[in-house]
Amino acid sequence: MAIIDSSSLYAGMMTSVDIPNAILFLIFRKAQYYMIRQNVDVRVYHMQKRRSVHLFIRESFQFTGNGVSLSAFCIFSALYAPSMGGVERFTQSLAMELAHRGHRVVIVTNDTGDLGPHELIDVRGVAAADGREALDGAPPDGRTGHIEVFRFPCMSLLGGRYPVPIKNACFRSIVSALDSMAFDGVLVNTRFYIHSLLGTAFARRRGLRPIVLDHGSAYLTLGSSFADAVIARYEDAVTALLKRQGVDFYGISRKSCDWLRHFGIEARGIISNSIDADAYRAQASSRDFRSDFAIPRESMMAAFTGRLIPEKGIFVLLEAFKLLQDYAGVSKDGDDGIPHLVVAGDGPLRSEVEGCGLDNVHLAGRLDSGDIAALLLQSDVFCLPTRSEGFSTSLLEASACGTPSVVTDVGGAFEVIPDESCGHILRKADAAELAETLRGMSGARSELALMGERTYAHVRVSCSWASTADQLLAAFRACEPPVL
Repeated sequence: MAIIDSSSLYAGMMTSVDIPNAILFLIFRKAQYYMIRQNVDVRVYHMQKRRSVHLFIRESFQFTGNGVSLSAFCIFSALYAPSMGGVERFTQSLAMELAHRGHRVVIVTNDTGDLGPHELIDVRGVAAADGREALDGAPPDGRTGHIEVFRFPCMSLLGGRYPVPIKNACFRSIVSALDSMAFDGVLVNTRFYIHSLLGTAFARRRGLRPIVLDHGSAYLTLGSSFADAVIARYEDAVTALLKRQGVDFYGISRKSCDWLRHFGIEARGIISNSIDADAYRAQASSRDFRSDFAIPRESMMAAFTGRLIPEKGIFVLLEAFKLLQDYAGVSKDGDDGIPHLVVAGDGPLRSEVEGCGLDNVHLAGRLDSGDIAALLLQSDVFCLPTRSEGFSTSLLEASACGTPSVVTDVGGAFEVIPDESCGHILRKADAAELAETLRGMSGARSELALMGERTYAHVRVSCSWASTADQLLAAFRACEPPVL
């Protein structure tokens, strides 16, 4: 088994400022978690924050029925519920689809929400992240569909966006439990987490060739040129390490595959993001956002849903709607009122939205799935001037609700908006271009409704979780044994 020399890896990334590098050093030290011992049946009593967690590890099993062998899959995802960003929702919905088919699914993540190290979820009693109903009845041959979740103890860096596992007794017990189970495939979401390195090491230790699914189309950014440069060099180093380990890389969209080429990686294919369009829109609540924020019926209502972080284009949105307010709502067909924006989400830039001083910008805060669906159904257009997306879940949700989008040319844009009849793709995240596009749309709201119908019909057929699960299963079948 290959062992990372984190000290030598870190030494190649030194810069003139020591504080960010000290943080990176701590991160790279966690890569030594590759040194994991293998045990079998475990019963652990773990005391954490005055709470006792009784963790039972069961003997692994293989489903077989109707002459068809059903497999067991392990998904490593650094972030998962209760955090519900795009990768988290992708992991949950894909796991639901696999469990619906009777496969055994184990998710390995980090305990960012202090939920404890182990959870067994009956898919008959939980709805998917995209609003699909729980399993109707039992899986084939009376088997019970479950998703098993293991959560490493962790510390959270970068405002919770980068969890780093903590190697302690609980961590070792979870690893021992996983080592006692039989798996037919290991999927690792994203490249740049220490958690991802743990996933690829686990697969190789089991004689499996891991699949690493890239969810990005550009480097992570914090809005600081220096910090962004440090993070980019870190991502380069981790990606180079993964390349040497004999993994199969896939992209979540065509843009993700293009981005992998930046690292000299040719993706083996696409495992795309998806949504159950009918189920998602059916869960919409009865909340009336126009009434809540006193938005006139004659004014175009735009929506943004997602994390309030720099790369999502929050500053571009605010600048664009300031321009629209300055235009006083004058469009090609006359005065249809000033376009309004409802922002649904939370994050470090929340105070920027709250303090923007614009009468046509309204902060709804973090909403549950039903309220987000209601907001999108009531909106005339969805705005996402994001810098980077692998395949935006918010873009899929808007399309599922029949809301046409104005989005930058990022991952998922082409898949959801195949032509101009379904929405508008911006050349770049530019406030003036966004404002001018929305100004024109404000005078053609009847055409927006037709756009929405077309994008809904397209996503309903082209972006299903059944298709994504088929893509993953085909990728597992195509895996060659790793070179150990």
